[in-house]
Amino acid sequence: MNTSILIKFKSFLYRNIFLGSLIFNSLYIFWHYLGMPVYYIYFFLRKPYIGGYFCTDQERFRQRYKMLKKSLKYLIDNFYTDLNETINVLEIGTCAGGSTLQICNFFRNNNITNFKIYCVDHWKSFPASQVRWSFQVYILNRGLENGKIFKIFKDNIKFSAFEKNVEVLTGSSKEVLTNIKNLKFDFIYIDGGHGYPIIHSDIKMSIDLLKDKSLISGDDYEVTYKECDQQKIKNYTLDEKLDFCLDQKSNKVYHPGVTMAVNDFFGNIPSHNGFWVQKKINKEFKNVDLLNL
Repeated sequence: MNTSILIKFKSFLYRNIFLGSLIFNSLYIFWHYLGMPVYYIYFFLRKPYIGGYFCTDQERFRQRYKMLKKSLKYLIDNFYTDLNETINVLEIGTCAGGSTLQICNFFRNNNITNFKIYCVDHWKSFPASQVRWSFQVYILNRGLENGKIFKIFKDNIKFSAFEKNVEVLTGSSKEVLTNIKNLKFDFIYIDGGHGYPIIHSDIKMSIDLLKDKSLISGDDYEVTYKECDQQKIKNYTLDEKLDFCLDQKSNKVYHPGVTMAVNDFFGNIPSHNGFWVQKKINKEFKNVDLLNL
């Protein structure tokens, strides 16, 4: 689906509260229950599953994984010079492992076996922060509370034969990152909480864990700081529970906490279909031209 059409459609549904809630909740209910038998078929066949069941597919109709793989390509083309050295990846926010599998499969497809991904997540329910009731949030929380999503994640890693490449770090990002000692990362992907205090903390702590030549990236960066209503975003970020909202200036549904935190550390950097990335060379951060990769 064309990204601009999807953005306009989401904005229209957000403005029309009743219609938007009806359509989105109906789609997610249908998707979850349709995905249930598919999940059990995949489990029986011992194949990894990311789909509608418990809304484990967070990438539907988006192009973030394409940008993620382009960033990884930049990493191995420019910074991966010692083939005997392990590539260390830190992923903050894992859920059922959709992005974890994307990263693992990228390395496998490029004949790189010497890599380690450290997956950080508490795999616990999170407070519903939006005014409207959301079946997606409800079913995600249910899957987190009963341990089903964590089981899907572990099965995905096992069925894909990546167990030796994945290290599970259970707990909040602040707790886990504080306890990481004597370990630096080549690539960090941040896709955890969206509230301003959480994402600000995740970026700040991640920067300290980067190697001198490395990449840091993240998700849910739909609107840059200069594109948004800069007065209202300051009010939005005061609400720690606010996840997403409609920006009246750009007419896009976005995550204000992510936009503000990214701008605080890196300035008004480009958004690549909601994906952001910066390369670190020594102590300086610069943009990566993903469009020409």
